[in-house]
Amino acid sequence: MLSARTSESVKSEIIEIVHSADLGTGLRKSVLDALSSKTRVLPEGKPNLCSALMIRSHESAGGRDSSEVIPVVAAMEMLLGAYDVVDDLEDDEVPLPENRRDLGHILETVASLLMLCHTAVGRSSDSGMPPVRVLRLYKIIDKLSVDALRGQNMDMAFELRSDVPVKEALNASSLKSASLVRCAAELGAAAGTGDEDVIRLHAHFGWHFGLVLQLMNDVSAVWPGGPQKSDLRLKKKTLPIAFALSLAEDNTDRQHSKVVKRYFGGDRSTSEDDVKMALWRCGAIHYTWIVAAKAKASAATISRFLEQSGENTPKMSELLT
Repeated sequence: MLSARTSESVKSEIIEIVHSADLGTGLRKSVLDALSSKTRVLPEGKPNLCSALMIRSHESAGGRDSSEVIPVVAAMEMLLGAYDVVDDLEDDEVPLPENRRDLGHILETVASLLMLCHTAVGRSSDSGMPPVRVLRLYKIIDKLSVDALRGQNMDMAFELRSDVPVKEALNASSLKSASLVRCAAELGAAAGTGDEDVIRLHAHFGWHFGLVLQLMNDVSAVWPGGPQKSDLRLKKKTLPIAFALSLAEDNTDRQHSKVVKRYFGGDRSTSEDDVKMALWRCGAIHYTWIVAAKAKASAATISRFLEQSGENTPKMSELLT
């Protein structure tokens, strides 16, 4: 999605920011490790979808020079790196620290990434970006990253509840993932223009696009025959699960929803494979597909509107395919 030249520019920007921070060998390595994976810019130069979205939004909003948005892309990479460290711990994807020193080191890594994220945004002023625009970038990244963490907190709290309405489950999914994708789209647009209407349109595109990505991830975690993920084991109340748990006793699919309810009620004789098949049979996965399709249609409508503004406007809709 990004040219090799742009990817290399982002990579160089991140390395320069991290090394100039004088973190010390151990902490610097942890920070760089958090920024390194198959979906990260380090070490192979492959920025994630949010970074690609930011570049596309910047161009779509009228940004003339991609160099001015490179520091902001670096900031997004750092924000996502910090978020992933927290997310992996909360989703039990990595083992919990065995002592306070290891826990402290993780906290130091997350704090460093967040502070360096702010450092990266500030560097956009070096390319001549007006101070008022830089301030706007700070406000966007602060608000939406807090929204994402609020959604993550709701997701954790739902593990202990049995009465999570569909509306609340959808709101949590929106906050924890759609907020981050919206952040990328809104940052890109705000770095390229001061037009509030244009920025708002890109923000809404990112929100709907992010919701699609999160719901598809939720479906993949409960797909019959799919790999074992942590959602069911941790008793998460994602949208398909909340839908199944909310079905009334007189519903025609009650025999399938009862399987889900038994599992979440602590019945150890019900396996994860049983739950996945029950979610399919009671329509929970199909319902999630419908919600995702509506969000995708909304994003497509916004992208068509944006693309009508000029012949050379990059197609945001290409990201939806």
